[in-house]
Amino acid sequence: MAESEVGRVLRETSEQFLVGDAPVLVDELTAALLVVSARAARVRQHVGVKEPVLAEMRSLDEAFSRAVSLARKLSAAIRAHRDSGSYVAAATVVRELGRQLTTSLPDREVCSMRLSPDPAIVTMPAAELRRVLVAVLRIAGESVARGRPLMLEVDAERATETHDSVVRIVVGHEGLKQATAVQAADEVRQIVNARGGSVGTRTTAGGAAAVVVSLPGVC
Repeated sequence: MAESEVGRVLRETSEQFLVGDAPVLVDELTAALLVVSARAARVRQHVGVKEPVLAEMRSLDEAFSRAVSLARKLSAAIRAHRDSGSYVAAATVVRELGRQLTTSLPDREVCSMRLSPDPAIVTMPAAELRRVLVAVLRIAGESVARGRPLMLEVDAERATETHDSVVRIVVGHEGLKQATAVQAADEVRQIVNARGGSVGTRTTAGGAAAVVVSLPGVC
């Protein structure tokens, strides 16, 4: 079945959203450059190249060194502008996703957001939460129809004497079927459970399904 325009936009936007994992990607790039540079050095030692090939090999080494230096500077610059710890404000991450969807979806499409007034801080790294949201969105968004708004919600429940703080993130739309919602929930259950959270589905007031990701809060 051909990919719908809405489905294509959701996929492309989710890929852009994952750019938030840039520090990890830059680290992988740095490691790859170092491996290639080391292998080139071993080749030079075994082959025993002479001029003018030796000069070319030196230029290659210098190029790799510059690339590694730039990758490390880029990684440091990115990390300087974001917290790489194990906590993140869920409302901020979901708001960022919603804004990207709002600017990318066709004119007749709507991304409806209802966010907690407080940051809704959860015990999950930002990069991990992004991957969870994208995984849910890519499955749940496959059946979104034109004119039906995509729904993103964040609700924070503060800790009391009887229960701990919990943050619930809801993803759904009017055309989402229960079976698809269950599939999306299953896709992220392992990673959510590993952080002490849970994931399930619920039925909205309009009778559609929605995916609910619940994570431990910090207040």
